[in-house]
Amino acid sequence: MKKDIAFSLSLQKEIQHKRLCLESEVEKSWSEVGIKTLLHRAGISKEKGFAPSTLLFVLILLPMIKESLTALWSGKYFTRLLEARNDTYYRFLNCEYFNWRKLVTLIVSRMLARLDTAEFAQKVLIADDTLLHKTGKEMELVSYHFDHTTKRSHLGYQMLQVGYHNGMDFYPVDVSFHTSKRRPNGNSKKMDRRSNGWKRRREAFEKKTNMLIHMLKAAGRQALMLGLSFSTAGLPMTPSSHRSSISAMGSSAG
Repeated sequence: MKKDIAFSLSLQKEIQHKRLCLESEVEKSWSEVGIKTLLHRAGISKEKGFAPSTLLFVLILLPMIKESLTALWSGKYFTRLLEARNDTYYRFLNCEYFNWRKLVTLIVSRMLARLDTAEFAQKVLIADDTLLHKTGKEMELVSYHFDHTTKRSHLGYQMLQVGYHNGMDFYPVDVSFHTSKRRPNGNSKKMDRRSNGWKRRREAFEKKTNMLIHMLKAAGRQALMLGLSFSTAGLPMTPSSHRSSISAMGSSAG
C-alpha cells in the first residue's frame, strides 16, 4: 500500500510539473495504440451501455490516481465515467467470453513494433511467480500457499507472469493464476466450457512449470519474441525435461 501511495504521489508531481491534462494525454495514447481495434480483435465488445474502451480506460487509471487529481480532468467526460455503477465494471471484468490474454498480446506486439530498438543480446523473457494476498475466504479458487520469504502459509492466489525485458523496459506478455489443494471453500461459478474464462480456470490447477512452458511456446507462436534468449527469476528449479524444452525453444527461435 505504501508503494502504491508513493507511486501515485510521484505521478501527481509529474503531471503538475508538466501541466498535463490526464484526459487528453490518455486519449492520445489510446488512439495511438488503436485500443478499440485491439479490443474488437480480442472479442471484447458490448451491445449496449458504456463502450469497452471507456471502462478499460477507467480501470487502468483508477489505481494510479487519487481524489486530489480529479480536478485535472476537463469538461464532463470523467464525471460521466464515474456515473457507471460498480456492477458495470464487475460485469465487464467477469465476462467469461472476453479474451484478455489475446488483448495483452496484441497491445505488447504493437508497442514493441513501434518502440523496441534494443539489440539482440539485451532481449530476454523473464518468468516470475508472485503470491497475491487475499482476505476473503469465500472467493472462488482462493487457497493457502507457502511463502518461502516469510516461511508461512498465506491466503491468496499464486500468479505466474512471463514478461519481455530489453534492458530498459519491461512488457508483460502473459500471466496465469494458480490455486492449491488447500482451499477454504468449494465455490465454483458455472461457466460455458467453450469460453475463455473456463479455459483460464482450468489452468489454475496446472503445475506452474508446465504452464511456464505453455506460455513460452505461446509467446513464440505469436512471433513477437522470436530470437530471444530466455531468463527465469523467482521460480524454483525446473526438472531437467522442462529445462531441455525451454532450451530447445531458445535455439529454434534463433
